[in-house]
Amino acid sequence: MKNALYLALLFPSCLLAAEEYGSYFSPGLRIGWDFSGGLTFGGKISVGVLRDADLNNSMFFNVTVGFKAPISGKQKLWYREYNFVQAQFGLLAKRDTGFFIGGGLGMASLKHNPAKRKPMLTLFAGSLIFAETDFIFDRDRLVSTDFGLLAILPIPLSGFDFGLN
Repeated sequence: MKNALYLALLFPSCLLAAEEYGSYFSPGLRIGWDFSGGLTFGGKISVGVLRDADLNNSMFFNVTVGFKAPISGKQKLWYREYNFVQAQFGLLAKRDTGFFIGGGLGMASLKHNPAKRKPMLTLFAGSLIFAETDFIFDRDRLVSTDFGLLAILPIPLSGFDFGLN
């Protein structure tokens, strides 16, 4: 997890040298449904860059660190709590609404055993509130799939408008 924090701090700052990029910090909360039968709750923090939303090919890149834990159902077991880190990429699909689509690739690790890492894929779409599906690839269960809603609060660190005006 230490390497992920270094990546989260260094990579976005390298991209800030380009004038058409602005940086942002984005906390978020998520509620979801794991298809094996339980509600999940999660949180995340992203640091990233957004290509100026006034351009036709607006896009973003961020590094996200977060957690996901079961809160109900047969899944409510301590060994299904995950921490994760992801590199995420997306496009501004509809500029006048600020509607983004994208995905992320990373690693999830069990909270009680951080050395046990599993590949994680995320797909999402939305504007401030995102529909999101997480896939954690596990040898024991094949694939853990979780669908949820993620609410974020993007906080600009350098000048741009997220295309919402």
